[in-house]
Amino acid sequence: GAPARAEDLERAIYEGWNFREQLNHVLEKDPRITFITGWNEWTMYRIPGNLGVNGVTDPDGFFFWDQFNYRYNRDIQPMAYHYKDATYYQMVEFIRRYKGQTHPKGAKPMTMSMNGFDDWLDVDAAYYDDIGDITHRDAHAFNNTLKYTNTSGRNDIISAKVSYDSDYVYFYVKTREAMTPYTDPSWMRLFIRTEGKGWEGYDYILNKKSPTEAKAFLEKFEEGSWDTTVVGEVDYELKGREMQVSIPRKMLGLTNTVR
Repeated sequence: GAPARAEDLERAIYEGWNFREQLNHVLEKDPRITFITGWNEWTMYRIPGNLGVNGVTDPDGFFFWDQFNYRYNRDIQPMAYHYKDATYYQMVEFIRRYKGQTHPKGAKPMTMSMNGFDDWLDVDAAYYDDIGDITHRDAHAFNNTLKYTNTSGRNDIISAKVSYDSDYVYFYVKTREAMTPYTDPSWMRLFIRTEGKGWEGYDYILNKKSPTEAKAFLEKFEEGSWDTTVVGEVDYELKGREMQVSIPRKMLGLTNTVR
């Protein structure tokens, strides 16, 4: 109900105080339907002339102007600096609470090879992905000169799960159709964050180096770099639309707790 104090302004923006007030109000009133607006308003559009502002014009006399700066932005969409994806995850946490979802129950050992994929049926740490988002790209840029083409889309992931026990962390993934061969380039890569010090905040990657038929290679990123060193080989199983992998916790440095 009041603006943040000047000395609290940056923290208020970064931690989403205004958004939190609104979300808590919804949880208190508990309506049957909630509509969240404010996605992709942070955008740029092409304006003729300079309209009396210090804009940078292109050769045709147009310029681009942000609709909002980060302070007055009311957008959930992530940004490169300042609060990054904090507001997005604030929304995710709210949706889980609003829908009454609970946190996963935690550890459950997997009997790799023995029960196929049946052990995963009652694992509730499940993450779902939109279906049909691997469409190939073949379109002109706005200047109608450049053309963007990308035909690498494949293996449409529809769900993923994770579990662990005292010795291993287990990952599971299911695709819409049968997975392509493991010999494909950049095939079924898994990025793992344990401390957030590696490339783009990920510490390990699976399948940066192409796997064999039964073994995948776990590699560790150098701090803040795409460069990696091989940690070791891990077991994986693939059948049709499903794949599972077991990674020793020692390889991930998770000897005490799983993060």
